[in-house]
Amino acid sequence: MCVSILAPQVFGTIYRGYIDSPTTSASLGELERFFGDAPRITVFSDSTGVIGYDTSARLKAADWMIKLSDRFSACHVLESSRMVAMGLAVMNMAVGGTMRAHSDRASFDDALRGAGVKLKRNGSEV
Repeated sequence: MCVSILAPQVFGTIYRGYIDSPTTSASLGELERFFGDAPRITVFSDSTGVIGYDTSARLKAADWMIKLSDRFSACHVLESSRMVAMGLAVMNMAVGGTMRAHSDRASFDDALRGAGVKLKRNGSEV
């Protein structure tokens, strides 16, 4: 798991492997620390390497997003698994529709650029 600041009020996470409740707690804690007093935030999560997750992890993330719903502009998730996509659809209903699932890198990158993130690969802007 990796949490980073991508641009003002734009935050990113990268998840790989199996996501359990302690991993979720740690990443949400880091995100909350980074958010500080920002009035509105956008989160981008690259979850292409996720192979599974605990239901308790998904519920914990949903509860956290509901608690901070007045601060979320959007949460974009890049996924490559049907199981993750189904979990996102369920979670999106619970959090009021602020989640955007992306199954291809190009649409995820377009959303990142739209949020003011300058993308670089191999040292060059893309």
